[in-house]
Amino acid sequence: MVVVKPGMRVVRGPDWNSKKQDNGEGFLGTIIYVPKKGSSDNKVTVIWDSGRELRYRAGHDGKCDLRVFDAAPAGIIHKNIVCDSCGDDPIKGMRWKCCNCKDYNLCTPCYMQNKHDLSHGFVRMDMDQSVAYPVPPRSKATKMATAKGVFPNAEVMRGPHWKYKNEDGGEGEVGKVIKLVTWNNNSYRGGVQVKWKSMSDIKTFRLGGEGCVDVIYTRVTEDASGGNYYPEHLPRVDVVSPGAVPLKPGDKVTVNLSLQHLKTLQDNEMYGGWDEEMKQVIGKLGRIIKKDQDGDLRVKIEGNSWIFSPVCCQVVDDPKLADKIPQLTSSDEEDSDGSMDGSVGTGMNAVAESIAQLFVDMLRGTPGVDQGKENIVQAAANGELAVVKAVLKSYPDKVDQEVEGKSALQIACYYGHKDIVDFLLENKADVNKTDSEGDTPVHYATFGKENAILEILLKMGAKKDVKNKKGQAAIHIAVGTASVECTQVLVNHGCDVSIQVL
Repeated sequence: MVVVKPGMRVVRGPDWNSKKQDNGEGFLGTIIYVPKKGSSDNKVTVIWDSGRELRYRAGHDGKCDLRVFDAAPAGIIHKNIVCDSCGDDPIKGMRWKCCNCKDYNLCTPCYMQNKHDLSHGFVRMDMDQSVAYPVPPRSKATKMATAKGVFPNAEVMRGPHWKYKNEDGGEGEVGKVIKLVTWNNNSYRGGVQVKWKSMSDIKTFRLGGEGCVDVIYTRVTEDASGGNYYPEHLPRVDVVSPGAVPLKPGDKVTVNLSLQHLKTLQDNEMYGGWDEEMKQVIGKLGRIIKKDQDGDLRVKIEGNSWIFSPVCCQVVDDPKLADKIPQLTSSDEEDSDGSMDGSVGTGMNAVAESIAQLFVDMLRGTPGVDQGKENIVQAAANGELAVVKAVLKSYPDKVDQEVEGKSALQIACYYGHKDIVDFLLENKADVNKTDSEGDTPVHYATFGKENAILEILLKMGAKKDVKNKKGQAAIHIAVGTASVECTQVLVNHGCDVSIQVL
């Protein structure tokens, strides 16, 4: 599974429906904002290498618009694992382990550059010690794409997070990317060296480092490429169910693995078990009939039913092949448990969306954010207690400072930064301060499902039944977000359970 982080480099994914917002297939972007785990916000914010900033589904309604192209800029490494092709030690980003050879590993650049035997199957490991996700042999890949964007030889200009005054020679100047480098010792391939036309020296800027984008391309030449890659071998950007195999009854699938690879994955009671007869289905097409409680799949292939581990099945994306797969019969469908897992539809994601925009604004240096000085709201969002303390020591009157209408206390409550919440309250932060939508710290803690923070606020005398401009009290939000813990806290403190949304 891949834990989505700011700085990761991405390309369009399996559910892409945004035409050429990315400038075309293969163009890269950088994730600059990832929502809090468990929030109602199931989207990430991306800045494409062209400079365009947009939000995309990352598990929202089961849809994933993006795939991770490179996790190395987010600091992902595999300790004590060396790339057996280029010698990268340790491997940065995703790790690719051969299923045919003993202890043979590749880094992402080498895997995509077709190092090692293309007929061998691999498993992909997204993070150190993470679950291995099998991919078919590269020789059987049905699709390849070419990576484009800010790569060596691309012409670039200053981007949205530029903070280096005139180190590029001045506004509107252009430069040429020399190579990708490590930024700040832990953002691998998260920086770029640029030679500006009007400057004599080469300087390094962020492209994923610190979740920021300092440069964007002005034009992409044919020799400014990151090489070819296998889109279907890359992990989806999913903040809802990271690592889940996105398969359901009715999906058209194939078992596109080598015999040895398939046997290794199936020869385990946890995964349906191995049967010698399974050899005959390799490369065949079928449909999923049922997904059981353990996640195993019952697949109908040429009239017969087989039980497979979900990691053995790949979705058939080729329309011509997919059309050849027959529909399930009525008896098949009766046997199917085709129900999908549901979630509480809250319609209450306005706070999550506004916080996402707040982060973007703070990165960009939008008016309202104190540039050149430490900002208490940004520090509270990032969980930086030392910075919050330093700001209030110098500027005690900034305890209720706002950025885009939000205070440090409100943001700290949403993210559950208890030490910061305690410190702000000790320094007389307004426990009932409202934002432009009428939401108080109590609303923010409830939206964030932070029952411990909610308990602190209510003990400090925060109003428990105050409504925002949509007529919602905290109890409505707690119920709407299915937060049993927050609901219990509010009830224990005597909230009005019969209060109506007005």
